[in-house]
Amino acid sequence: MEITIKIENNAVENNSIEDLSTKIHRRIQSIEKLLKAAEIVNDGWIPDWDDYLQYKYFITIVRSMGQNVLCITGTTELSNLGRLVYFKSRIAVKQVVDLLGEETIMNALVFE
Repeated sequence: MEITIKIENNAVENNSIEDLSTKIHRRIQSIEKLLKAAEIVNDGWIPDWDDYLQYKYFITIVRSMGQNVLCITGTTELSNLGRLVYFKSRIAVKQVVDLLGEETIMNALVFE
């Protein structure tokens, strides 16, 4: 059985339900891995949004020369751009990237 999904004039054509289901399943697994790894490296730390001096780090993905590239970003303020997960330090982010690999993180943060 073939389906076509249209999202804001962008068509995903001729993808089977199984293909879409596999992509969604892979993304869910990647999100679970990212959240678990963050929990481990953060060692109980949670962001304190009332503390404007406390940096909170997160992974962003930027487009560079046609490629998605992982970047580490820090903030002290609550953003209206909700992030999936925050980290206590740049080192913690790097540990998770090294542990999971860029592909898993991309699967968690980008759905194509």
